[in-house]
Amino acid sequence: MPDFSASRHTERDYLEMLYQEMHPWHDHLGKLLLSVNGHAFLELVNRRVPEIRRTVRASVANASDGGQDVAFLTDCYGEIPGDTLAEKATVLARTLRVDLTGVL
Repeated sequence: MPDFSASRHTERDYLEMLYQEMHPWHDHLGKLLLSVNGHAFLELVNRRVPEIRRTVRASVANASDGGQDVAFLTDCYGEIPGDTLAEKATVLARTLRVDLTGVL
């Protein structure tokens, strides 16, 4: 779980950060960022195969050092593995079956 101890962000902020790390795949993804009942959700869709989609949410908890711990969870696979946002973005892109050349 990445430690964002130097900052205070909302679930929506963290989802935006994750999406920004997915910049190599933006041309292959459709994005919808929603807030429902105080919780944020990021809906990602493979543009070439619209049936492939993932809903992602951020779970933010207070860390023992006063910062925040964040876990990114998908509707299908649970927590997205990885130590950095870039690693998590790559894993998420693979679950969406996109890469720099299109559909995997």
